[in-house]
Amino acid sequence: MTKMPVSLQVGAITIRETRALKAMAKGEATPEQQKLALEAIIYKFSGFGDVPFVPGAPDESAFMSGRGFVGNRINRHLRQTVAALHPNEEEDGSE
Repeated sequence: MTKMPVSLQVGAITIRETRALKAMAKGEATPEQQKLALEAIIYKFSGFGDVPFVPGAPDESAFMSGRGFVGNRINRHLRQTVAALHPNEEEDGSE
């Protein structure tokens, strides 16, 4: 049996996270499920915060950097204000 490359491995996804992701995709997630699904996407699927280095495998390291970039962008948009992210656009009042 071939071992899955490190760059394709993700943290264990719980049944609650799977249900939360499915509910979010349908637009039916509770506030708790929305948070749980987003955390799974950012931290488990993208590997945000992980060190994207696989010794002896530069292609896997590059792939992991790409995954982490997605989590970085999502995290940036969650942490910064709309005005800071869109300085040249008029605010419509919704966050």
